[in-house]
Amino acid sequence: MSELLSLKLVINGTSPSEIPMNKLAGYLADLAALYGEEKDVRFESVTEGCVEINTYTTNAAAHNVICANVLENLEISKLAKRISKDNFSAEIYANDSLLSSVRASTDEKPITVTKKNTKIQGELYHIVEKNKDSVSVRLRGNGGEILICTATKPDAVRLAKYLFKKIRVYGDSQHEKRDGVWKLKNLKIEKFVELEDTKLSEGLERLSSDPANKWDEVENQGELILKNRSFS
Repeated sequence: MSELLSLKLVINGTSPSEIPMNKLAGYLADLAALYGEEKDVRFESVTEGCVEINTYTTNAAAHNVICANVLENLEISKLAKRISKDNFSAEIYANDSLLSSVRASTDEKPITVTKKNTKIQGELYHIVEKNKDSVSVRLRGNGGEILICTATKPDAVRLAKYLFKKIRVYGDSQHEKRDGVWKLKNLKIEKFVELEDTKLSEGLERLSSDPANKWDEVENQGELILKNRSFS
C-alpha cells in the first residue's frame, strides 16, 4: 500500500472490544457508501485498542474523488447520522491529514456564516449531477486543497468546456468554523471566467506595450508585482 493513498476513520468513545459486530458492520457499510469508488478501495486493518478503520485506494484519481466525497457529503451521510446517534465522535483522515469530522450529538454545533460575492479560483476537475436541480463542481486550489461548489445545470454545461483548466468562480458562499478555524463549506456559482496561464515575463511585456500603461510612474513596482501575480 502506498502511504500517499491511505484513508482512516477513527471513531472516538468506544473500542473494538465494546462495540457489537453488527454495529461495526453498519459503520463499514456506511463508510463504503460515503467513499464511493467501491472497486478501488481496499480494507487494510482495524487498529488494536481503538475503532480505527484503515483502508487505502489503488489509484490517485479514485483517492481524490473519495476525499472530495468526504468533504462534500460526510455531514449529511448515513455514517455521520449513525455515529452521532450513538453519541460518538469521529474523524476521517487522508494520508494522516484530517479531512473532516463528526461530532457527538451532545457536542456544540459548528458556526456557519454566508458571505456575498465571494470569489475563489483553481483547476476545475469534477462536474457531477447532484440532484434534479443542481450539479456538484469541484476545484483544486493552488495548494492542492479541494474547493466544493454547486452550479445550475445550464451553468454546468457551460463549465464543461473548462474541465482541467484554471477558472475563477463568483457567488455566495458558506463558511464553517470548527475548532477555531474557518473553512469554505460550499460556494454557489453565479458566474465564472477562465484564468489565463500567463508567465510573469509575458504579463510584464503586455503592460509595457499597452499605450495606456503608466508603469514607469508607479512607485514600489516590485511590491505591486508580488501582490498581483495574475494577469487574467
